[in-house]
This record gives sequence, C-alpha cells and structure tokens, in this order.
Amino acid sequence: MPKRLLIIDPVSTNRIHLSSLLESAQYRVESAAEIAELDERKLQGTDLVLLNVHRENPSRILQELNGVKALSDVPVLGICLLYT
Repeated sequence: MPKRLLIIDPVSTNRIHLSSLLESAQYRVESAAEIAELDERKLQGTDLVLLNVHRENPSRILQELNGVKALSDVPVLGICLLYT
C-alpha cells in the first residue's frame, strides 16, 4: 500500500514540483498552502507531513497541526524548498 504524504507549503510551484516527484515514486500526496484548506477526512491515514520551514512563521503552522486530530500522531519533517 502506498504511503500517504501531506505537503504544506505556501508556494504552489514547490507543492506541484514535490508532489509530482513523490507521486512518480508511488506515494499518495495531498498538498495545501495552509492546513485550514484541508478537509480532516482527507487527512486520515497520513503517514508523514512535509512542512516547508522556509516561511515566515513555521511555528504557527506547527500549532495548527497540533490541533488536527487526524494528524496527532503523524511525524512532521521540516524541509526547505528553494526551487528556481
């Protein structure tokens, strides 16, 4: 069964590029600029959250993630995406 990943990044180009790379490696990917955009039902079964830490306030998004029941036990990996 493919792993489910969630990408949170305010830059749509980053989300699209990373999603296509991961989907070609057989991962199932959800992505959003902000956690508020996602339906909690779609988050069920998420195995890993990829969070772009090259943003204004990554601690705010971490606080929001703590409030999402479906993601309470899901690890968060901070990444820095700087595509040109």
